[in-house]
Amino acid sequence: MILVGNQIIAFFVHDRQGGTVWGSRPEATAMNPLTSSSGFRRSKLAHGAETLLWCGVLSLFALASGTVQPRHRQHRTLQRASSEQLTHNVPASVEVQEMLRGSAKENGSVVNVVSFGGRGDGSTDNTRAFQACLDALAPSGGICFVPAGNYSFLGTLRVPVGVAMVGTSECVTDAPGRPGGTAHTAGYGGSPNTGSILLVHSGRGNETATPFVSLNENSALRGVTIYYPENVFDQVPKPYPWAVDLVGNDVAVLDCLLLNPWLGIRAVSAARHYIARVQGQPVKTGVFVDATYDIGRIENVHWMHLFSVNDTYLSTLGTIGTGFIIARSDWEYVLNTFVFEMAVGYHFAKSTTGSCNGNFVGIGADATQNASVLIDDADVSGILIVNGEFTSFTHPGIDHVGANTQIVITGSNNGAVRFTNCAFWGPGAAIASINGTTESSVGFDDCVFSTWDAQTNSTEFPPAISMSSRGGLLVRGCDFQTAHKGGQVLLAQGSGKAIVKDNLVAGQLNVTNLGANVSIVKDNAADS
Repeated sequence: MILVGNQIIAFFVHDRQGGTVWGSRPEATAMNPLTSSSGFRRSKLAHGAETLLWCGVLSLFALASGTVQPRHRQHRTLQRASSEQLTHNVPASVEVQEMLRGSAKENGSVVNVVSFGGRGDGSTDNTRAFQACLDALAPSGGICFVPAGNYSFLGTLRVPVGVAMVGTSECVTDAPGRPGGTAHTAGYGGSPNTGSILLVHSGRGNETATPFVSLNENSALRGVTIYYPENVFDQVPKPYPWAVDLVGNDVAVLDCLLLNPWLGIRAVSAARHYIARVQGQPVKTGVFVDATYDIGRIENVHWMHLFSVNDTYLSTLGTIGTGFIIARSDWEYVLNTFVFEMAVGYHFAKSTTGSCNGNFVGIGADATQNASVLIDDADVSGILIVNGEFTSFTHPGIDHVGANTQIVITGSNNGAVRFTNCAFWGPGAAIASINGTTESSVGFDDCVFSTWDAQTNSTEFPPAISMSSRGGLLVRGCDFQTAHKGGQVLLAQGSGKAIVKDNLVAGQLNVTNLGANVSIVKDNAADS
């Protein structure tokens, strides 16, 4: 075998008669002048001379054509590839990050914030140091690397176009003390102590102030923890502005822990945004999306009790908290998201720019105090919810607002909503309350309903699904697993069209029609 650098350019083997058969890499066979389809034999002396000749010729050819690079050029290529690995949002190993920090002066695309005066001591104001590092990368883009430490901020940050602020976390870190024991009994709390931690003090008491981190076009935030040390786990939380604000197109927030923000992530006029692998316990709003005119993506975002389980703290979340608010978005793709113990899980709102259409797969909400899903409006293209899991009930220490119904669709809805292969259980007041215009329609297909009317007084027995909409209702192939006095479906006076068919019903079938325009009830299998 003949090697030039790390490239195999030719090989030879001895046949059984002691001759030599020349060959090459299979993909280069057709272009190698010493190879035919069957090979050929020459004398050993002749082959020895030709070996030296062709080694020299092929070596010069490989170097001249760039197929083989000298060692110093290979090293620089590796550095560039590793830098691109982070820039394109592919998780990089600790070893790669160490190499990037060592090569920052050479390629200029990765800069350590410490070299601009950043100090992770928990007390120094790092606003100017971080902004200087970010601005230094602005002309051509690059990575502002944040080593592990506790970085305090009295001001706000603007990430320029094409720049990424990257911390050390390649997966979302957990809050300290959460896994049981004394911390669990005390209701959690405590300051995070691993990774790149950003301690926010700016904007306290004013939720309309400048957001802490603003991401401009083609920029990213990755691998950091954002923590508000002045909001304490056993006290009523104080308002703050948005932790992260997406103000340009093609912006990403990845692998971050937003431990206890008042407002989490805002994406307005941020086409093709990408929010992934983020978790925490926001107080008022987790994610807000509006004025997005090209596809946005949200995946693996979980809002849950990572910071506090104290009743005083949770009371605010259960009264005003919403996991996701999505207004105008021209297809929003949402995958594997979760909301725990807030007032509303998912709110599909209508803004001055319009409403949402999108695809929502594997979304869930648990212990929501008012509604798992609240829909004020859906775009005519529809809101499609598949493989969802929802439960809504009242926390003993929280005064909730109104009855906790899993799905609430208000009278302003003008579009199509579909729930497919979803599960709903309680204890809660009801599964769904459906209203809307004549243009609206709501469908439940292959869904599971269990345990409703569990938190009402003895004189009220609401049905699983009540319809007052002037539009349409479809309930097909579903499983009503528990028997309740309120029955399965109630069609109010003046409601529109309804089809209830092919369902499994525990107990007696009870579909009450008080005056729907059109109703079809057929082929349902009940116990009695």
